[in-house]
Amino acid sequence: MLALADSESKEEPFESWGSDWSGTEEQEGNLVEDFEPVESNSEDGEQQSEIPVVNWVGNPCNMKNIQFSGQPGLKVHIPGEVRPIDFFLLLTDDNFFYLLVRETNAYAEEVLITDPNPRPQLRITHWKPIDKQEMKLPRLRDYWRKDRLYNYHLVVLSRNRFLLIMSCLHFSPNPKEREPRSTDKLYKVRLVDFFNNKMLATYSPQKNLSIDESMLLWRGRLMFCQYIIKNKKHKYGIKFYLLTESTGTIMKLQGQLTIGKGHAANIVLHLAGNYLDQGYSLYMDNFYNSVDLAKQLVDRNTCCTGTLRNGRKGNPSDVAKAKLKVGSGQICVGKWKDKRDVLYISIEHENID
Repeated sequence: MLALADSESKEEPFESWGSDWSGTEEQEGNLVEDFEPVESNSEDGEQQSEIPVVNWVGNPCNMKNIQFSGQPGLKVHIPGEVRPIDFFLLLTDDNFFYLLVRETNAYAEEVLITDPNPRPQLRITHWKPIDKQEMKLPRLRDYWRKDRLYNYHLVVLSRNRFLLIMSCLHFSPNPKEREPRSTDKLYKVRLVDFFNNKMLATYSPQKNLSIDESMLLWRGRLMFCQYIIKNKKHKYGIKFYLLTESTGTIMKLQGQLTIGKGHAANIVLHLAGNYLDQGYSLYMDNFYNSVDLAKQLVDRNTCCTGTLRNGRKGNPSDVAKAKLKVGSGQICVGKWKDKRDVLYISIEHENID
């Protein structure tokens, strides 16, 4: 176990540790670049101050005791006997269906304005505004079931009407005339924001949270569709980053749209932004963890624990640039041996020999 503490020694005990990651050199280079420190702009003539040096030492430090102040559980009251459907309706309430109705009707009107004289055989010529009742059935097949419970919809919603609604289905407004197109590649499916806001307003998670990525399988043409490395089962898809509770409940998700320096740390701070300063514990793998990120989180009274990739720039050599008093370190790094060496980092867990 190694802790960050004050020292005048210039030794770097991690210098000879190799990375265990098995990706390609090109992929490793991209990931290393994500955490490259941003060089300061010296054009203004300001002189950079001399950076004091500290070292990693073997004695554990006094780690900060971060108290959890969250209040896990539902933020809304469900009257009567609670059923599974009640939890689903907390997210897909009337506002959800009104959103679909409003944006779908608006897009259909745009199509009709763009082509005021469509060919008679096109379904759009028979467009009629939809309402909330048309949009709300549990499953697609239910619209054409013949039993008594669903028979009414065979008359109200024909197959052509259903396909017409699907062709105009919309979630966000298009840019107006002469209005610049949004740089957000996901601006047409901002339903993700609706979900994130509903989860924030509906439920407060337990203390332990996890951040990881998930693939939405997709083989169609899409500018942000990704090809994953060969040893993965699912190779094509759209990558989403998820903040999940220890029970598996997804609290927030974000699509991957940008890359660059500090990309992984920015994902963590964005996903966990609403849960900082409350004593939550984040568990992440070595794609996200770095000592710089751990320092930012501990300043916001948030813990982090997980594996650590030592081949990334600034980890831990850049940590040695901070000046600390003896025993003031709050970040512990350790190395564990099983089939291979595993480097890990933690703000709240100390090593037990």
